[in-house]
Formats: sequence, structure tokens, C-alpha cells
Amino acid sequence: MRRDDDRLVFLRRETPGGETTSGREYSYVVSLGEEETSVRVKEIGCVMRIRSIDWPNAGRETIKTGAVALDREKLQGELILRSLRPGDRMRPRGHQKAHKLKRLLNEKRVSRWDREGWPVLQSGENVVWARGFVSANFAATEKTRQAILISEEPA
Repeated sequence: MRRDDDRLVFLRRETPGGETTSGREYSYVVSLGEEETSVRVKEIGCVMRIRSIDWPNAGRETIKTGAVALDREKLQGELILRSLRPGDRMRPRGHQKAHKLKRLLNEKRVSRWDREGWPVLQSGENVVWARGFVSANFAATEKTRQAILISEEPA
């Protein structure tokens, strides 16, 4: 049992496979090709789709799908899709300085239980995207030529 704001939530101690309900840590290296890359994240039951597109022609596409766009040329080093870690920081669009993701999730009223396994995309040493946030330093702009679209679907 756990307390989640003003309600009590009852959980199973183990899943049918004998695994505990916690421990949703994961890390996947993302290989960006010319088209779409899909990463099945079984720990949180979703598929992350990461697609490379020509940005000047795609303005309406992001509105229709709700996908998040990053400037491909700004990404440094290999891309890693992983779970949220303590101390992760980023400067989301609309903010003047970097904040811990924990604080940003608190402001959105995401319970600490729902944060377990929260997906984060890292480029080099930088967090460039987290579910619900895109880093202002890596976001696609009107000067972007190649963009990376990130979308999430249930598995």
C-alpha cells in the first residue's frame, strides 16, 4: 500500500513473473538511421519512435502527431534512451535556467510512483528530452534543417 496525494493505492508485492513492482531502470542505445528507429521499452510498456525528418517541410506534422522535435545537428555523442536518474537536470523551453527533473515533475504534479521508469533521452552528457519536456538548448527552431521527432505509443 502507498499514499498518493490524498488517496491510498494498493499494489501487488510481486508481478506474476516473480519480479518486484519496482526496479524499472533501463538504458538503450539509439542508433539514428535515415528514417525511423523504434525502441521497445518493456520496463514501462511502451514503444518510443524516433524519426529523422527534413524540418522545413514538417511544421504541420508535429502538430498532428504531438511529437517533440529536436535539432539533429545540435545532438552530440550517442543517444541513450534511459530511465530517470537522481540529479538529472535540463533547461526546458520557456525556462531561463536548468532545473532538476524531479522539481519539474513535482510542478506538473507527477507522483513519485509514476516517475519510476520515466523516459529520458540523453545525448552525450546532456538530457535533451524527457517525457513532457524538451531541452531549450536542443529544441528545433526555424533555423533547423534536420530534426528528430520523438513519440511514444503503448506496446
